[in-house]
Amino acid sequence: MEDLLQYFDFSEVDSVTAKLAGTDAVSFSDLFGLLIKGDFTGAYKLLMQELGQLFFPGITAFREILLAILGIGMVAMLLHYLAGFVKNKQVADMTAYFIYLLMMILLFRYVTTMLSLSKQNLENLREFMSVLVPGYFLSVSLAGGSVAATVNYQFFLLLLMGVDYILLNLLLPCSKGCIYLAVMNGIDDRGRMKELIRLAERTLSLGIKLCLTVTVSVSTMQNLIASKLDGVQKSLLQRAIGSIPGIGDLSESMVQVFMGSAGLIRNTIGTAGMCMLFFLMIKPLFRIFCILAAMKLGGACLGLMGLKNLAATVSQIGDGGIQILKINLCALLAFYIAILMTMVIVRG
Repeated sequence: MEDLLQYFDFSEVDSVTAKLAGTDAVSFSDLFGLLIKGDFTGAYKLLMQELGQLFFPGITAFREILLAILGIGMVAMLLHYLAGFVKNKQVADMTAYFIYLLMMILLFRYVTTMLSLSKQNLENLREFMSVLVPGYFLSVSLAGGSVAATVNYQFFLLLLMGVDYILLNLLLPCSKGCIYLAVMNGIDDRGRMKELIRLAERTLSLGIKLCLTVTVSVSTMQNLIASKLDGVQKSLLQRAIGSIPGIGDLSESMVQVFMGSAGLIRNTIGTAGMCMLFFLMIKPLFRIFCILAAMKLGGACLGLMGLKNLAATVSQIGDGGIQILKINLCALLAFYIAILMTMVIVRG
């Protein structure tokens, strides 16, 4: 085991993790060392000592957005009541448009925050996986075989390109378009863009499901074939070694010990990588979730106040933000699935 571990250098992974997380309290090497020794309690404590501090920005954002929405809603109710004493209908309309504009300025501030967090999150995921993949597939080649390692390495490179092109350049701008359409639909009294918004949301959901389906199907098919090819080659090698008179049994036992050690290293690197991905993405994901929760709850409260048009618009903007959250979860699940497939199917 010690001889095999000399081939793995996680210094670059540690530096990238410290840069992306903004702290060097949790390093990939420390997490890997705890997991390979079976110290799951220590690994849990290592992650949890930093996770508790990551939730405060999201909770603060939730409180700020909810209070701001309720405050604007109360002002809108007051102005609507005062406008009833004015005979000129244009005054009431201008008051409603003023409140609508004020609400949109507030919400677009947090929509911009969600989009920037999502973009940065996907870029961080791509950067972390780009430095983890070489070491991980070195362990896959030792434990599973060269064919499986080569095939999966190429698939991971395509997956990184897919995150960059499909999620960042196609689906994320499409979710931004859904939010803009929701704002324009709130201005229109007839709600003529409602079906267009629904079509865009269905297209986004279909694109996310298609990405996950392709990841699962392609990874499963290629691993099933590649693992069998490597299995045949190793079976022939073990039988050839076992047929050597005198030392055949000993050599075969050493080969089995080597394969078991390599498999342990591969599974530990994969598990540590998934834990580190969760650690890097949980802060922006939780903050996006808190912003969405505040928007949906604020929209429900505006509906109780009788501000139906404003409540519907805030709720639709929250639906567009949900698509942003789904895009981030899609990228995370795609890499989780690809790593798990190599750990489960490619057994050597």
